[in-house]
Amino acid sequence: MSRETFRQFDFADAMPLIAGVRIARLADLDADDLAAWARLSQRSGADSVFACDWFVRAVLTHFDRGDQYRLFIVIDALGDWDGVAVLAAHQWLGRVPLNHWCGLANANQFLGAPLVRDGREATFWHALFKALDRLGGGQAALHLTDCPADHRVMGALFDHCALEGRAIEQLAVHKRATLLSSSDLTGRLEQGMSAKRQARLRSLERKLERENGPARCLAVADDDELTRWIDDFLRLEAAGWKGRAGSALASSSDSAALFTDVVRAAHARGDITCLSLEVGGRVIAMSSFFLKGGHGFGFKCCFDEEFASYAPGILLLRQIMARVGNGPDIRFDSCSAPTEATINGLWPERRVMLDLCIELQGQGAETRYAAAMAARRAWHWWKSFRATAPGAA
Repeated sequence: MSRETFRQFDFADAMPLIAGVRIARLADLDADDLAAWARLSQRSGADSVFACDWFVRAVLTHFDRGDQYRLFIVIDALGDWDGVAVLAAHQWLGRVPLNHWCGLANANQFLGAPLVRDGREATFWHALFKALDRLGGGQAALHLTDCPADHRVMGALFDHCALEGRAIEQLAVHKRATLLSSSDLTGRLEQGMSAKRQARLRSLERKLERENGPARCLAVADDDELTRWIDDFLRLEAAGWKGRAGSALASSSDSAALFTDVVRAAHARGDITCLSLEVGGRVIAMSSFFLKGGHGFGFKCCFDEEFASYAPGILLLRQIMARVGNGPDIRFDSCSAPTEATINGLWPERRVMLDLCIELQGQGAETRYAAAMAARRAWHWWKSFRATAPGAA
């Protein structure tokens, strides 16, 4: 977007603790704070891996150059952290002027639900909105993106809005491939594939090995292997279409550093699996996914385009599904794009993802929010009308 969307917000007059919510920069956190954040992540991060302390710290370190984001930390009576929302002040919602808070968003971060202690969701939202209402500064809304409709934290948000009469607008919705359960995964996937397609994949596997040597799937085991895997992944991805388009991780030093930090942090906790598909000693596809407490999340994948005719990405995906299917039953979110045909064809179940805008209350916020939502709906109606009008290009 060409116009500047961030808005400088003056926290100088804000109380350090508002309605049980502490507002802090990442740089303000001391060793005790970091330990409390890590404990919260360990307790409640299984279904919110992209909101865990080690992931969010990497995003803020490498992408919050303007120091725009603040941690809104909900603290209980004993001083423990109930939850964290990472927010920045924005002045535009798309093409509509609206001073509001926006949740942390990054191209490599595939869930927008805040990190909240299991069982404390209602307390979290009550305290956060009470603080945002009191903080003022002309903010009229909270904007959250990539929120799973089925997530416990989002369910509590809808309940809170209904209880307090807060307006909530669904700005966008999309669906992405998900495994609701990994039990009997092989059987369910075979049922979803035609016999012709199954035969085609088996034929490709045989052809790949016949023409290039034996194939094997390798998982990173130690730190030395992890270092090589990260370097190989960045190099392989950059050699493909993403590198040519300038969207590969290695195309940006910040993206490469974020990827490296996140993979290392997750590996140290035992929460990530990094795989490589080798043929004749050459790596032709790579993938990584988070796995913790009954939840799985796809993260990054790439393949060697010289082997594209063998569908190496699908072959590696089948290896991933075999590993997942042979372990404890989990729910696996692919974190893929809604238009990703490969995984959509293999995983028939879908997860609904929402972009939401929630009304703040008091100090005229309700009026400004309602006006902005009305303007936004009018703009989208006009675009739709123009697109369908007779003679439209």
